[in-house]
Amino acid sequence: VYNSNHLFGFFSIFNGDAIKSVDLYKGGFPARYGGRLSSVIEINTKDGNKEELHGKINIGLISSSFMLEGPLKKERTSFILSGRRTYADLLSLPFQSGDFKILYHFSDINFKIHHIIDSKNKLFWSNYYGKDKFRNEYEGNESNGDYRGLISWGNITSTLRWNHEFSNKLFANTSLIFSNYVFKSYIDENYQGELSYLDLRTGINDYGFRLDFDYYPDPDHSIKFGAASIYHDFTPKQIEYVEFGNDINKSKQKIKSVESALYIEDDWKISEKLSLYPGLRLSHFQFESSGYFKPELRLASAYKLNSSTALKASYVKMNQFIHRLSNTGLGLPTDLWVSSTDEFRPQSSQQIAVGFSKDLDHKKYALTAEAYYKKMNDLIGYREGVGYINITELENSEEVDYTQDLTTGEGWAYGAEFLLRKKTGPLTGWLGYTLSWSERLFPELNSGKKFRDRYDRRHDISLVG
Repeated sequence: VYNSNHLFGFFSIFNGDAIKSVDLYKGGFPARYGGRLSSVIEINTKDGNKEELHGKINIGLISSSFMLEGPLKKERTSFILSGRRTYADLLSLPFQSGDFKILYHFSDINFKIHHIIDSKNKLFWSNYYGKDKFRNEYEGNESNGDYRGLISWGNITSTLRWNHEFSNKLFANTSLIFSNYVFKSYIDENYQGELSYLDLRTGINDYGFRLDFDYYPDPDHSIKFGAASIYHDFTPKQIEYVEFGNDINKSKQKIKSVESALYIEDDWKISEKLSLYPGLRLSHFQFESSGYFKPELRLASAYKLNSSTALKASYVKMNQFIHRLSNTGLGLPTDLWVSSTDEFRPQSSQQIAVGFSKDLDHKKYALTAEAYYKKMNDLIGYREGVGYINITELENSEEVDYTQDLTTGEGWAYGAEFLLRKKTGPLTGWLGYTLSWSERLFPELNSGKKFRDRYDRRHDISLVG
């Protein structure tokens, strides 16, 4: 999923009614996950009720949702369907007077089918569609004309997975994956019968294959291994531009690349007190004649001092072969996902983390503390004065080249996190505090001096009850 927010970050794109479980990996990433430098959120959706038909409707102040699940064939095939939509655009209309209007809404749909072929084979087909639309309109007159503006972005994903049991110790999941992300910005103006418009788009289509094995040789080992490959079809920037009475100017760039990996990892219980989680991922990226081979070592450990206290530590090396370019000043999701090329190498990072956890008052409370340090190389960003829209591209170029607008640098992220949770009783909740830094250094930006990144948040406090 290439954009994970609705309403500029206030809503998650994931509908809670369709979710079975959520796991967050902030460090010590398992080797089965790769292709990114950031943390991992693994979301598993519900399979649907195989016995009875159930439904649910939620009505809120600015959005509503529904969920329907049930059997297509009892005890064999089930489905789940959920959807959401805001009506903020409809609610705001009565409060907008005059000729100028601003409207926003988002919608999303989750759909999944689960079919049991026999005791050793199962099929899963999971789909997601989500879109945000932000538009403004001005209805003028003959002297000043009409104006319309639209910004939209959204994801489509579809995964077909076959689960097969070879024995009670070996399982396999084979997946075919499709993913689509599109960002569109459109402006048109009608003045005295002549039309002027600007249509900018960026997007990416992914076609992927995964083969994942789970092997349990004995109670002390849980081994996962497998392979994955993704074909990326990028459109970094597509522009169509017409000025009053002039010809249409069109420009478009297409980039194709392949990302592949082999991995193996082990959950190894060495003793009652010590557990080790080693892993190795061999990543490869192919762009035209350039190939990048990147081994990644993963190592995490946990040690129990006693029944209520544990220490943990991890080291990971990560690579990211596709880059995200953002205009941090716009406040809008004008993100371009672009490929590593001959000129721009894949991003890489190394991260270490150490942590401490303790249960208090007979496990009524839990206290955790963790510190981390991450170093990142080969990051890319826009040059000074360059952004998502370039006037020269609109005027005369037949083919855009986003690489001319970029520069490379390095980054750092480090800090400490503290969390106190109350897990039992009529009142539960937590108090969390994070002290963190996120810095960047680009020789061609900010006079070659370090600067704070968009993710730099010095103090973050959360209190939940």
